[in-house]
Amino acid sequence: MKRPVAIRQQLSLTQQGLADYLQVSRSTINMYELGKRSLPTVAMMKLAQLEITFKEISGDTRQAPAETASYAAKDNNAKHIAALQTKISQCRNTASALQAQLQSMQQQYNSIACMLFALKERIQQLPVGMAGEKEKLVLEIQQYQFGQKIISVNREEQFLLQNEISLLLYTAALYESALDSLVRGSV
Repeated sequence: MKRPVAIRQQLSLTQQGLADYLQVSRSTINMYELGKRSLPTVAMMKLAQLEITFKEISGDTRQAPAETASYAAKDNNAKHIAALQTKISQCRNTASALQAQLQSMQQQYNSIACMLFALKERIQQLPVGMAGEKEKLVLEIQQYQFGQKIISVNREEQFLLQNEISLLLYTAALYESALDSLVRGSV
């Protein structure tokens, strides 16, 4: 392998440009070029691939560095695109799962609320007197039990869940916007 500085200069890259491509810090590149530090294995492999690619296209030495840099940029863009697509998918899948959970909670809440309303109406329609008191007591116990159930699916939890879903969908939209910009080449 050629000297590190020579490779970078042939590719017309700055230390920062090479560092970005290799996904290391600029200081790591500087220390590597000075011979005071070695590159991580993954970065070393990328550098070797870069040099091989450069050699393959070096027929026109004036155009080769630009082509190599373009190849590196396309490779880096492809990785960013894949990462953004993964994040979009994760946000949308999580939002979908939470939406299903929210719908279940809402159905359960509505069902319990209907039962409570029906019990309240039934209690109000009971006849006054001993005959109605026993049934009233049974219905009030049921009303209490349903009241306890409705607490587990309260509106506050549903509100928080809805906000979490909205935030996930907003985040997915931001990732999609970044992806669109990256694909169009405006980044």
